[in-house]
Amino acid sequence: MDRRSFLINSSRTLGAVLTYSFMSSVEAFVGNENIPLLLKPNHTETILYAINDTYGGYHLYLGKHPLDDQVPDVKWRELFLDHWGWSEKEGIAYLQENYEITKSEARKMLADDATEDSINDWFYLSQSANAKAFFYLSSLDLGPDFGGSPDAAGEIKFVEGYHPGNDTRMVEVPENISLSLLQARLIDLQENIKIEVGIFHRDISRINDQEILRL
Repeated sequence: MDRRSFLINSSRTLGAVLTYSFMSSVEAFVGNENIPLLLKPNHTETILYAINDTYGGYHLYLGKHPLDDQVPDVKWRELFLDHWGWSEKEGIAYLQENYEITKSEARKMLADDATEDSINDWFYLSQSANAKAFFYLSSLDLGPDFGGSPDAAGEIKFVEGYHPGNDTRMVEVPENISLSLLQARLIDLQENIKIEVGIFHRDISRINDQEILRL
């Protein structure tokens, strides 16, 4: 797990939002309101959803709320060639072996939808909203390693797998002050990303007919 903190600028840094003065304002606001102080960027291109976890912190999702982030329909040919980086020959061999079919049958099967199980690893490791947040935020100069500098505050965690066999890529922010500092740092970096706080719950408007039948 990679843990970082957010670089605090001095008051002499021209145009900086994340300063020690702002840090004091955040601490006062969070202490009184018990919610993050989220400044609005001048221009918003993408939403970074901060979803409450069960411990008072947040999990981050880039571009989509997790309830809207569904595994897409993908044809076998697209999965093999575009996402797994295989040749068509390798894809046909895979289908032959796993479905015990002829080469001709496997070739025709390339035009069929791939099974959800077959695309889960590709989707959740690189295409899901949580994975996109992981790659996007980890590539930015947010600040030094956690505890590594007196000119930094807050915490952000980059998690690759919670236990053996789990390869989930997730970004965690443990509390309101850190989430406030993350938004300020993104503004300083001119990233045009707006953080929106939400709750992961099953709103009836998000439940499809098949799910209703199982309730």
